[in-house]
Amino acid sequence: ETAAIRCEAHKMASEATISQVKEIQKGSAEGHKEWSLWCDARGNGVRDPSKHSLEFLDEFIAHYNGGGRLEVNKSPEKVEVLAELIKNGQRNSHHWQQAWSLYCQRYGRGVNDPYKHESSFLLGFLDMLAHHACMAMYSPMEASYAWPWPETGSNSYESYDPVKDACVQKIKALQRSSEDAKKQWWNFCDSQQGGVRDPTRHTVRVLQEFLSGLG
Repeated sequence: ETAAIRCEAHKMASEATISQVKEIQKGSAEGHKEWSLWCDARGNGVRDPSKHSLEFLDEFIAHYNGGGRLEVNKSPEKVEVLAELIKNGQRNSHHWQQAWSLYCQRYGRGVNDPYKHESSFLLGFLDMLAHHACMAMYSPMEASYAWPWPETGSNSYESYDPVKDACVQKIKALQRSSEDAKKQWWNFCDSQQGGVRDPTRHTVRVLQEFLSGLG
């Protein structure tokens, strides 16, 4: 019964969100244009709101209501500048590289080469990063992520999220306790988390998933 109630609540939330998107589309030419650009940049050109996830729709609504607007610009020069920016990010940040790869799998037909995308797609990626960065910094508990800000010249770590800090300390203690525990953590990271073994670089959800799997 509880599962059925949750399912019905999710369905109602989805229908309400779809209606919001449709209202934006029908409300003005600007809204219609922005939804089209958003779908081209992030949704493989699929404009039917019911064909997208609730997260995709919520992000669009937040973007539009917050005054965000995507540009229509197919200038080769602009694409080249943006593509090079994304390549530099890939070369210098593992998290950036992983985010770009997932973004392309979900919205770009699996094409990872930034030079093979239009500027609107590249801008959509940058806008998504900025959006989630703001969420993480302003509402770390909601985002289930808090960026570790170490002191200059210090190896200390504090995420300002007590749940995450507790999980990090448990995993570090487990690694110190035995070689088997260390190997379990390494295998989990290598097989499911792109080889990132530093627990401070994972979200609370990932850390809790590993700990719950220990039984």
